[in-house]
Amino acid sequence: MKKRLVNLCLLFFFMLFFVPGTNSCRKNTTELSADEGMEIFVNILVISMALSDDPGYTRISLYETTSPTAGDFGGRAGGDAFCVAHKPASVSCRGIRAFISVSSEYERLRYIDYKYNIPSGAAITDPTGVNAVADRWYDLFSGSLKMSFQAAGIASSPYYLTGTRFDGEYASDCFGFTGKGNVNYGDANSVTGSAIGMEFPGPYCSTPVYPILCICLN
Repeated sequence: MKKRLVNLCLLFFFMLFFVPGTNSCRKNTTELSADEGMEIFVNILVISMALSDDPGYTRISLYETTSPTAGDFGGRAGGDAFCVAHKPASVSCRGIRAFISVSSEYERLRYIDYKYNIPSGAAITDPTGVNAVADRWYDLFSGSLKMSFQAAGIASSPYYLTGTRFDGEYASDCFGFTGKGNVNYGDANSVTGSAIGMEFPGPYCSTPVYPILCICLN
């Protein structure tokens, strides 16, 4: 439906600026220039291309990596790769992302659903799909999970690295999960907490003590 709507918009703007006699659009009583029209057309084209690449995920689960890591695993790209390399053999995913936040706005957990085609209306469950910790993506950041990650069977280690506050915003994260500096807060969250942002101090940027959690998309 969204892709069809974008394609209709593309057709409209093509006719508006490139078909003679159809350019009746005004901005402050002045016709839009050809450059302005082309900019709008290109922007909608980019959106249409992004929607055409939507893999159509409908389910979200979380799993714990099979190995611990220090906080210098290489940012978003390194975290995603670590999740792929240390996925439990029993877990099957079409798409995988690290459950982490870095300082860039659209790399924070609260906002990554749009960028990575995460179905924000789907429940977030353990890998079996039985136990839900939240009914939809944004409920993860309400400050009150339906059950802890440990109770849901998502994680068994006492803490996990995330760089995220309870509201899904960026906390401290070992310099974007790229450095070994001793940034103490936001590095490790408790798996028994009632919210994701149970900040716990510790030198986890340089010492591989705890795992990270990973988003499994199907």
